[in-house]
Amino acid sequence: METIDVDVVVLPEQTIADRAYQLSRALQRYPNELLLSEGVCFAHVSVYMPRLRTADLPRVGEILAGIARRVPQLTLASQDYHYSEGYFDVGYGRTGAIERLQAEVIAALNPLRAAVRESGHTLTPAEEQNLQQYGYPYVSANFRPHLTFTWFKDSAQVVEGLPPAADFSGAFPELGLFERGPKGTCIRQLGVWPLAPIIAA
Repeated sequence: METIDVDVVVLPEQTIADRAYQLSRALQRYPNELLLSEGVCFAHVSVYMPRLRTADLPRVGEILAGIARRVPQLTLASQDYHYSEGYFDVGYGRTGAIERLQAEVIAALNPLRAAVRESGHTLTPAEEQNLQQYGYPYVSANFRPHLTFTWFKDSAQVVEGLPPAADFSGAFPELGLFERGPKGTCIRQLGVWPLAPIIAA
């Protein structure tokens, strides 16, 4: 049985993506192992990272397309920069909209999971329980939406002179499915679907 590790994500509007790629390039002055690059290593906010059977990918694409038709595009507010085990990212406020999106994606795809994968991170008991139940540790109360810029070889690395974290706030208008590479990267696009337009009241 052939399997693939995937990442279901929301993709930022182009302005935010361009800023993320620019910052990731600027951080190359520090020893690291992750460079965001358009079309190669995509800027994204992860929603769910399961391991799937490759034979199920067409069905998964149909499921995600259906979800995208129902769920309005997201607006996320970036709050602060965050360092963790060498990873450097900007965190977003958790909204009801992105929590509902995650819940709907997991409910639809969790039954199709091929196996429990190793997380590669130090997990709390609650996160370990999520990993066993959903194949992904960061669910519900443990979900922390974020956009990763790089992974520093020196986990104690601190960066000065950063742009305001709020520069990465804005619209996330697309739902995507990607092959997951090292360090949680999105290395191959398997499908992208526009989220539904926001209807003004």
